[in-house]
This record gives sequence, structure tokens and C-alpha cells, in this order.
Amino acid sequence: MKYVAGVDYFVHWVPFPEDNGTDGGAVTLNDDGTFSILLDERLLWDMKKAKKAYDHEVDHIVDEDFYNGKPIAEIENI
Repeated sequence: MKYVAGVDYFVHWVPFPEDNGTDGGAVTLNDDGTFSILLDERLLWDMKKAKKAYDHEVDHIVDEDFYNGKPIAEIENI
């Protein structure tokens, strides 16, 4: 698993709606400058997919996607 030094982030296991268009993860920038990584609780049964989703969301933090002004479609290569 990846770790981002110098950045505060929290991981939460939450229920995601079915067919939500994600790989089972999402990341949000909080008002205090920290991040929340949300992982679909169904991934608890598949740690390989959970790690992939977690790493993907951490990449958004590392790549500073919340500050680069790019559209989400470009960031996600949709």
C-alpha cells in the first residue's frame, strides 16, 4: 500500500451504491486540507481490489489532482 508523507488523509469503508461508475473508491478534499479516501465496504471481501482502489485514490492525492484544474474526465482518462 502507498503512503503519502506530509499529507493527512483518512480511509473510510462505506457502502457504495451498485453500478456507481467507480472502481470502488473515491477521494475528497476536506475543508481543513486533509483528504478522505472512501472505499466500498464490499471490497473488504477482495483485498486485491481494495488495494487497487486505495492506490488509485492515493495517486490522485500524490498527483495533486485537486489543484491542477484539469477536468475529471481527463484525470480519469474517460
